[in-house]
Amino acid sequence: MHPSVLASLLSGIVLAPWAQEQVPPAEKRPAQSPWNLSNEAETARLKHEILGPWQLISLENDGQGLPKGSAIGFALFLDGYMSYEAHVRSEPTVPDTEGLFFQTGTRRWRFNELMELEMSTLIGTHNLTFDEEVEFEVPGTRRVFTATLVEDELTLDRRGAQGHTRLRFQRLGKLPFPGRDADIGFPRPPAAPPDGGRRPKRP
Repeated sequence: MHPSVLASLLSGIVLAPWAQEQVPPAEKRPAQSPWNLSNEAETARLKHEILGPWQLISLENDGQGLPKGSAIGFALFLDGYMSYEAHVRSEPTVPDTEGLFFQTGTRRWRFNELMELEMSTLIGTHNLTFDEEVEFEVPGTRRVFTATLVEDELTLDRRGAQGHTRLRFQRLGKLPFPGRDADIGFPRPPAAPPDGGRRPKRP
């Protein structure tokens, strides 16, 4: 999978950090509750039930998803603050790439009057650049999502310059300390090649 495709796939919760969110006019974004509750009641439910740790279980952009086992990510929502980190391994057949990508950050969050989940960056970094070099995200970068929370599954949808991105999370729950690969389904890294898997930098 080419890095540009990965950048699009990872353009959701914290990703595509080089592009500001393009928010359509409010009149074109009617709020809809899958629970048939009032906006106030649904917002209160979401604000309460979104708190806690979540594990990323799928990530797709315009219907194209990452291969199973190639990505691992976690989000932690506290009152008004959230942190997120994702590690992605691309297909080994991609030329001229190390194929290992990451993105991490801490953000403020709230639900607005349209029941949309707004996020604003406090600090963040990633290597979703052409040369896979580390880049820092601009503080204050804003993103808007449609959030759907049914039982223990959270779905975040975002439409922006990188297309339609959907992220699905599963509530992590309480694991035995410190947590094991088998408990969380963590994909084991591939064996390193003899040369360490490094590639020469582009001129």
